Amino acid sequence: MKNLIVSLSLVVLCLSTSIVFSQTSFTGAISNDWAEAGNWDNGLPAMGNDATIPAGLTVA
Repeated sequence: MKNLIVSLSLVVLCLSTSIVFSQTSFTGAISNDWAEAGNWDNGLPAMGNDATIPAGLTVA
């Protein structure tokens, strides 16, 4: 039973970690262009890589 709990805990931890890293935030470091990869801290938004745009930034 203890091994099952440990195994399930590891699975939950791995899944939650992948969700955290599957996000990108707009920084506007280069411009306000959505399609410019350098404006994002974790690559361009795509399926499985959700976008976050902080308040006060404008994206074109």
